[in-house]
Amino acid sequence: MDFLEEDMYAPICDYLKANGYEVRGEVKDCDIVAYKDEKLTVVELKRTFNLKLIFQAIDRQDFAKSVYIAIGRGKNGMRDANYKSMIKLLKRLDLGLITVAMDSPVKTVEVVLEPENERKIKSYKRKKALEREFEGRSGNYNKGGVNKTKIITAYREKSIEILCLLSKSEVITNSELKKMGYTNKAMDILRKNYYGWFEKVERGKYGVSASGIEAMDEEKYQKLIEYYSEKF
Repeated sequence: MDFLEEDMYAPICDYLKANGYEVRGEVKDCDIVAYKDEKLTVVELKRTFNLKLIFQAIDRQDFAKSVYIAIGRGKNGMRDANYKSMIKLLKRLDLGLITVAMDSPVKTVEVVLEPENERKIKSYKRKKALEREFEGRSGNYNKGGVNKTKIITAYREKSIEILCLLSKSEVITNSELKKMGYTNKAMDILRKNYYGWFEKVERGKYGVSASGIEAMDEEKYQKLIEYYSEKF
C-alpha cells in the first residue's frame, strides 16, 4: 500500500467539515486542528501505527481536549494480530483512532475509537498559541502531514494581505495604514521584511520589492491573493 501521510489529509478534513468542525492543517506542528462548540481537537497522521505517533499524540494532550491518531487501513482492514493490543493501548492513553481506507479508491474515513474523557489542559500557554495561530488564518490553506513545505502561517498570511494592498497602492505610509485600521503589527511586518517582499522607498514609506512581485505569482499563494485582492 503506497501512499503518503498527506494523502490522508483531504478525506479526514472533508469528514470533519461534514460533521461541523472548522479545520486547519499544519498548525503549530499539529497535522490537523479542528474546532467545534469551542472544543479543540487535534489529529496526528501516520501511514502506520508506531511509537513516534504515540509520543506525538501524548504531547498534544497537554493542550487539546481530544486527540486522535489517524492511520491508513490495510488490505485486511484493521483486524490483524496486533489490533487488539493497539486498541487496548489507545484506550489506556485515552486517545482516539481514525482510519482511512487507503486501499480503496473511495478513501472511507472511520472513527474506530473515541477518547472517553475530555482532557484537563496542562499547558494553557501552548493552547493559547495554537488558538491564536488558528484564528489568525482566514481559511485552510495548508495540507496536513506534509514535510519540508512552507506553511502558510498567520504571519505569512498577514504579509500576503499587505503585499496585495501594496500591489494596488504601489507605495504606502505608516499613517495611511493606521487610517485603514491596521495595527502596529502590520507596520512591524513592513519594517522587519522577513520574506523580503517589501522595500523602503523613503522614511516611513514602503513599496513592493522584486521578490514580492515574484511571490504574487507563486501558485501556493493564489487563493489568498485572490481573496485579499478583492478587498482592495
